[in-house]
Amino acid sequence: MTFWPDLATAVTEAAATGRLVAIDGVDGSGKTRFAANLAAHIVDRPVIIIHADDFLNPSRIRHARGRHSELGFWEDTYDYPALRRDVLEPLQRGGDGHYRPVAYDARADEPIVGDTLHADPAALVLVEGMFLLRDELASHWDASIHLHVPFAVTASRMAIRDGSHPDPEHPSMRRYVGGQRLYFAAARPWERADFVVDNSDFDHPQLIDASPADRTTPRRHHVAASSPDVLAGSRRSRRVTEAIGAAYDARAAEYVALLGDIAQTDARDRALIAAWRDATPGRLLDAGCGPGLWTRFLHDGGRDVLGVDLSEQFIGHAREKHPDLEFHHGSFAALPLADASLGGILAWYSLIHTPPEQLPGILAEFARVVAPGGSILIGFFDGTPGEPFDHAVTTAYFWTPDALAPLLVDAGLTLTAVERRGRTPDEPSTRPHASLTAVRT
Repeated sequence: MTFWPDLATAVTEAAATGRLVAIDGVDGSGKTRFAANLAAHIVDRPVIIIHADDFLNPSRIRHARGRHSELGFWEDTYDYPALRRDVLEPLQRGGDGHYRPVAYDARADEPIVGDTLHADPAALVLVEGMFLLRDELASHWDASIHLHVPFAVTASRMAIRDGSHPDPEHPSMRRYVGGQRLYFAAARPWERADFVVDNSDFDHPQLIDASPADRTTPRRHHVAASSPDVLAGSRRSRRVTEAIGAAYDARAAEYVALLGDIAQTDARDRALIAAWRDATPGRLLDAGCGPGLWTRFLHDGGRDVLGVDLSEQFIGHAREKHPDLEFHHGSFAALPLADASLGGILAWYSLIHTPPEQLPGILAEFARVVAPGGSILIGFFDGTPGEPFDHAVTTAYFWTPDALAPLLVDAGLTLTAVERRGRTPDEPSTRPHASLTAVRT
């Protein structure tokens, strides 16, 4: 068996009742070359190749959030309405076949109205580009391929092609690598793709399977399904995460009105977090940022900070109120950050809704993104470890520092400080408070 003829046959069969095929991958993964090689081996249908880079937004839109913005790269690179209007809709099943392959003039850096072409009714359409399995596009594909290539390899290729830095963790690469990590966290394209290909070696691509622990649904072609236990556990975890986000979405406006100003927080909390902030070098993550109160507090102390939250409503409010800060809607279980890329994480009462069996995984993910010597500050309700209680938004759980200590050790963290206190009569909560600081070993 040979790779290219086998893949060409499999893709043709997968798209037998349609014709739109996505070839998705990060910058430098070899999408253009891969599309050309695949097209050369498809023998029973004519092939059209579309390049997503012919549907770029002009630079004034791509760089509106700043030339180094990870979010800007993820959200603003492509003109998706034009791609849908000019390619995906006319070439989908039932479309009229009249398409425009280009909507952007790179030399003029302006959108254009390209020439209209008519596709052969039997043609297979290969669309190659980044971010193709994002929510806005995922339903359009009749078949899809995700190219898996480590960032160390893609950065080296980009250095040769573009003159960029060969180290993917270099600050100059933050926009591109960080934007792709936002994509990975939001879309998990290796789960959505029909085929996942290791394209690290241009001359020897290999069809691979994703790690069972990373996949929540089996792909449709040429891969084995994960064990039922792994799939069920992963689905439960995602359902819980989505339910927490939805619960806060429903009460976001109420929450913002009640605690929408940093002055409404406890002065002792502000003092503790300020001291931790000032003693923790490097970039910070506000995990469970809500409407951005603590994110702003950390930033105003002179820190580079990113906010992440499960609630879309909170993130929308945070972006509107703090347009100069960076916020991301996502889960703590899959942070869009490189290994050891943070100086510290603030998780202030943001882990209280995490079911006890899922907490070790969250702590391990925190430890992954924090550099050795970096610090994590966690605030929580002090009580019988793992005991659930009726929180105003959704079920929450008590913990104690002693119960959390072994979980921290298992994650590669060392407990370094504990703070506990009761509540005063004028505080809105009557439940005892605790916080702990842990350092990445």
